[in-house]
Amino acid sequence: MNSQNPVSGNNLKPWYKKLYWQIIIGMVLGAILGALLNTSNIPWSVSIESGKQAPTLLYQVIAAVGDLFLKLLKMIVVPLIAASIITGIGSLKGAAVARLTARTVAWYLLTTCLAVAVGIMVVNIVQPGTGLDKIALMAEAHELPEGVAAQKDIGVGQAVFNVIV
Repeated sequence: MNSQNPVSGNNLKPWYKKLYWQIIIGMVLGAILGALLNTSNIPWSVSIESGKQAPTLLYQVIAAVGDLFLKLLKMIVVPLIAASIITGIGSLKGAAVARLTARTVAWYLLTTCLAVAVGIMVVNIVQPGTGLDKIALMAEAHELPEGVAAQKDIGVGQAVFNVIV
């Protein structure tokens, strides 16, 4: 009898090593930690000399780790999808490729037309840019919020961080 047979009970993982349990445990621990940090008295910002609030180092570290994680996830998604599509198309034979190509082009054109139609409807309803004159006047009067003006001046660390997607 083969001892490596997956049907036999010899090759089973403990429950805590299964991916779905690790995901559930991670979600529960994340929710608990988030609730604790939200209800704690940890100062997330400090007052600076001009009376404004600046984020603390702890907040900056947590935000940087979260942003880095999300950027790395976004960086993985496109190659993963591209590899899946290429592998799927590569496994097809003969007439199936022509049918798939025709369906893909038709679906692409249909969804593009629908997206354009929805975009035109939303633009006509929302009418973006109507308050543009007010923003221009604020810029001339130097009344723009501090975050808008500070967008141009980024440090070396932020430039390196922005390299990831």
